Amino acid sequence: MAARVHLNPSYLSQLFKQEMNRKFSDYVAEARMEEAKRLLSWTSLRISEIADRLGYADISYFSGSFKKWTGRTPLDFRKQSCP
Repeated sequence: MAARVHLNPSYLSQLFKQEMNRKFSDYVAEARMEEAKRLLSWTSLRISEIADRLGYADISYFSGSFKKWTGRTPLDFRKQSCP
């Protein structure tokens, strides 16, 4: 992101924290998890496909991050949120 706006990554992170009152990495993680929840609820994509679309090369890491964020595994979330 920093390269796209021609700023030093540390400086961009500092600016983001000042303006948004949260770390850039937390913002990105939240956006990814919200998109994961949407995809799990509204598509039949495999969990590995969802992880890949969100930039996670390792499905185990994605699943662990998702569980840490939501308290449920991606599969449990899908079962509970789909009719």
